[in-house]
Amino acid sequence: MRLGNLLPFGQDIESGEFVDVGNVPNGDKCGCICPSCKTLLTARHGEKNEWHFAHKVKKSHNSTKVPCDFSFYVSVRMMIRQISQAGLDLKIPLLTVPSQIYDESKKSILPDIMHVVRTQDINLQDIRVGEIFSGVVVDVLATVSGYPFVIFVSYKDRPVPIELSDPKESKAGVIEFEAKALREAFQQTKNGQYLEALKHFLMNGIEGKRWVYHPRFKEVKQKAFIQSENAQKQKKLAVRKEGPSKDWGTNRSPTSLANGYKNSTFVCSNCHCKWKSNSAVCPQCGTEARPFKY
Repeated sequence: MRLGNLLPFGQDIESGEFVDVGNVPNGDKCGCICPSCKTLLTARHGEKNEWHFAHKVKKSHNSTKVPCDFSFYVSVRMMIRQISQAGLDLKIPLLTVPSQIYDESKKSILPDIMHVVRTQDINLQDIRVGEIFSGVVVDVLATVSGYPFVIFVSYKDRPVPIELSDPKESKAGVIEFEAKALREAFQQTKNGQYLEALKHFLMNGIEGKRWVYHPRFKEVKQKAFIQSENAQKQKKLAVRKEGPSKDWGTNRSPTSLANGYKNSTFVCSNCHCKWKSNSAVCPQCGTEARPFKY
């Protein structure tokens, strides 16, 4: 489905509920309005073209000359709210923090990740929509295992508010849904059954879902930092234990081997440490260096 003024969902005039284009009569008798600009809609069921709602663009009452730009996004957001009110099982995405570990067998530092939360299914309880959380209106406010859980649907000109990245309720979880991620899912949907595609996205998809805030993120980030620091220390210790390089020693003159360096200045090529000593071994990381020439 193209973005813009083509809508998968319209708002029923009589009930106020949001409906799939596949569940209403074709044409102007669909009885729906745009959830964004409240213009009358017409349902278009085609054999070749995608099923969708379109604005009635005419010079008449309850019509518009220029369709609103965010109809697609608003209709998706409103339908997510409506689905959530009936109870929601949700698949949440993975959240990790990069780190490093020292591999003793390889004598090297390797990349690692630490998990904040793994991809899993959760059940939302005490669901409310359009509520204020941390000073901003969110699409879904619920609880998971007794803690607040927030869903915010984002799109162009509706980014995630900065207040949600560090909420007042520190034990809450906040997830962003990018409305544009549903485009591909809707393109693969036949005969306008977009409601089923949306439900599948909520219950099974992770594309377009992003953690804005997780209560364990800072703790895991600190652990990842400490692990990386320890990996660096282990690497330096291993270099020191290995001692001077045999290859490096063969390149030194007999005089320097016998007498060593007397009060010379060195600059480490590995950690850039600078020191003055008779020893050419870096006191910081154990790397051997040559005298610094001014």
